[in-house]
Amino acid sequence: MEYVNALHEEISAVWKIFTTAQESFLFAKYFSEKQNSKDSSPFKSQNFRYIQRIMFKDSVIELFKIYSNGDRTSIEKIKTKIKKKEYNIEIDNKVFTEISQQISINKTTIEKIELNRSKRFAHFEEEKEVDPLFLGDIENLLESTKKIILTTYHLCFDSQTEFRPLYFDARHFNKIETLYKNDIESSLLYLTSKSSK
Repeated sequence: MEYVNALHEEISAVWKIFTTAQESFLFAKYFSEKQNSKDSSPFKSQNFRYIQRIMFKDSVIELFKIYSNGDRTSIEKIKTKIKKKEYNIEIDNKVFTEISQQISINKTTIEKIELNRSKRFAHFEEEKEVDPLFLGDIENLLESTKKIILTTYHLCFDSQTEFRPLYFDARHFNKIETLYKNDIESSLLYLTSKSSK
């Protein structure tokens, strides 16, 4: 039972980190889509660009924890323990296979995350725009992480997990855009009426 609890605690810790990474990513992705659209948007302002970079940075740092060899709550550590049978319990081979496959599929992205975390975020802050392609890679890695967590919970504990955003809701930002568009329309009407006099 002690070993079952140890595995459960470790995969639960990964799940908590994943939740933070996913939450920050959803904000960063939303702002990126708005900033790269052709339409006028309040989210193109420097204020929202700054928030986007902070959310992106947080997502990268949290994902680094999940895939870093040195972090005690990392998937890599869980994979190693399963391989060495350190949990001292019968674990379905599908769990190890799923972890290995997802890490292999995302090897390049994981390396980019390690590079960004170590050189760009941990030691000095480099003012760069968020790369939409890298966002796409991170989204794929988040999906892979979700698969690993789901497989582990299902095969090791015969239970399911839910992945719902805690804070992100695009509908809240729709209100900001509506106010922004109304403000522009009001300004245009004012200018038009003033020029016609």
